[in-house]
Amino acid sequence: MKPAIKLTQVTMDELQAILDRAKATLGEDDYEKLKAVVDSYAYLTDLVKNKDTTIKRLRQMLFGSSTEKTVAVIKKEEEEDQAESPPATNEDSRAPPEKTDSFVETPVS
Repeated sequence: MKPAIKLTQVTMDELQAILDRAKATLGEDDYEKLKAVVDSYAYLTDLVKNKDTTIKRLRQMLFGSSTEKTVAVIKKEEEEDQAESPPATNEDSRAPPEKTDSFVETPVS
């Protein structure tokens, strides 16, 4: 079991002061990346504090929204494979049909 994470209260002013001190030792590129992480953390913290923000919205912001369902992608690939395959010969028509996997779409919570 993982040990509990120790939470530390830090204000945005304190984080900005730490960033300013780190800028002297970090290169400009690394500083900009670290600043982006801190700014993102502050933004997400504010969203979580807002009672109207949903978990679904946070997931979409962090991971993007799903544009295609797996079933649709698999079906499309199967159709492309069938279109590319050569016509069956007499030998192929005697072979038993291939087994196919069935896919069940489950909701994501």
